Amino acid sequence: MNREEVVSTHFNAICKGSNREGYQIVANQPLARLLSAKHVTEDEAWEQAAKRVRVEQEARNSVERNKEAVLKKFPDAYCCSRGGRCQIRRLRTPHDKPSPISYVSLSGHYTLPEFAWQEAANRLLGISL
Repeated sequence: MNREEVVSTHFNAICKGSNREGYQIVANQPLARLLSAKHVTEDEAWEQAAKRVRVEQEARNSVERNKEAVLKKFPDAYCCSRGGRCQIRRLRTPHDKPSPISYVSLSGHYTLPEFAWQEAANRLLGISL
């Protein structure tokens, strides 16, 4: 079931590896993307990849709610994408600590913008991840 769940979302997901080096699930979208860490068995790798797919789907389902929460507090917040990583930022205001950087980070760097919006909203709501 785990394999079917992953492949339904990432149709080009494959299992790479062997007993000696471990098994890992990779999706070859425009660029190769790891969906699991290395595991002793192929089943464990597919299981972890399925968990990741569920977490991604949950973040996609709540992205509008998360964006709304962030934009309510910081209307100028935006998603910056560089080198395949996304981060939520807002412009620095006169009330912020002086800095040569023109923005304030509201999230860490993530492979999906949905995860960045999720972390930014959680930070604002005081929810630890």
